[in-house]
Amino acid sequence: MRKRIFSGAQPTGNVHLGNYLGALRNWVALQNEYESIFCIVNLHALTLPQDPKALAAKTRELTRIYLAVGLGPPVSTIFASSMRNRRPSAVKEPRGTCTVPSAVGLSGVRAS
Repeated sequence: MRKRIFSGAQPTGNVHLGNYLGALRNWVALQNEYESIFCIVNLHALTLPQDPKALAAKTRELTRIYLAVGLGPPVSTIFASSMRNRRPSAVKEPRGTCTVPSAVGLSGVRAS
């Protein structure tokens, strides 16, 4: 079975040399060795108030950057998290697999 890479970035900042040297260049080199899936995690950006039009524009910009550096078809998959058909839910998935006391120990979970 072929190993898989799944990684992504939020479209909230500007891509700079550090992003290229730290991640993008490595993703391009590794995409031929692994099944590669690269995500633009624009739903994660919603943890802070965002201008919807600016976020959409940044999502498209990051998609273009991924393609420009050499990521994408036919070698790897690129998608934006907002393209998923189902409603995002941070609580739905762990509900059946995690007890309340252990969940309260996780960052971001509060007991009422």
